[in-house]
Amino acid sequence: MDVLRWDQGDAILSEKAFHEELHLSRAEEDAKILHALQHPRLKTLQLLEEHHPRALTGRVMDAGAGTGYLAATLSKYSAIEEVYCLEITEAATERLIPRCLELSQAVTSKIKIVQGTYDYIPLTDHFDTVFCFGSLHHSTNLLSSLGSLYAAIKPGGMLVADEPATDDFTSNAAFIADRARTALPDGSQRHDHFFRKAEWLVAAHHSGFDVLAFEPAVRPVKKANGRQGWRAVVSNLRHRWRQIQTAPAPTNGLRPVPHLLLLQKPLEDPGPAPHRWTGP
Repeated sequence: MDVLRWDQGDAILSEKAFHEELHLSRAEEDAKILHALQHPRLKTLQLLEEHHPRALTGRVMDAGAGTGYLAATLSKYSAIEEVYCLEITEAATERLIPRCLELSQAVTSKIKIVQGTYDYIPLTDHFDTVFCFGSLHHSTNLLSSLGSLYAAIKPGGMLVADEPATDDFTSNAAFIADRARTALPDGSQRHDHFFRKAEWLVAAHHSGFDVLAFEPAVRPVKKANGRQGWRAVVSNLRHRWRQIQTAPAPTNGLRPVPHLLLLQKPLEDPGPAPHRWTGP
């Protein structure tokens, strides 16, 4: 398949190099690609089918596609006409994603593979839905990234993100300590951020989106008999009640929890207003 190439701007070279090597190795491992095609994040599509079916229609983009498992799955929805599969590395766009599309028997006639970044999208009001499954937390500037995606989405369109988020009371010290996890051998840092929940919401609102939902993502869990089940809703309620009963205090460790974030671009852009951050 031909690969479209978009301007990558000032993409962080250390992060790109890390994923280039990762994607190159995964392209040689069919077992890992097949495993990705069963990723728990795909359960989100079932929720959209039930509650927001419009998100699975028209022209969509898988932004930060990784193996391409999501783009492959989206291509099989009859109401989806075109799927942009966006990833920053050459290893992914030239080898990993094509191999995933082949193994998954994706509808390749619908798919456009693009090498680029969600920070620089040369299209305006173009997509009905953009999906970010485990990619936005690599952003170096969440407000800027969401602003780029906002511009690329049609009025009334949606951004569906499945991303890790930490508690609002996570201390700054916890993030400083986490730098050890993201340090690279050459002394540079990877950009792998577990943003606080409040930071996700602030960036979403100030980039212009309306927030439709922001909840812990449902994940399949193993039961004692080995069969798949769902985490009970009551467990989430109990967890929240414990949080309410606990006095707010800084959390000194990062405890990211997968969250489903549904954003919608208003039919009419409200333009600069007191509630929207326009930058210094």
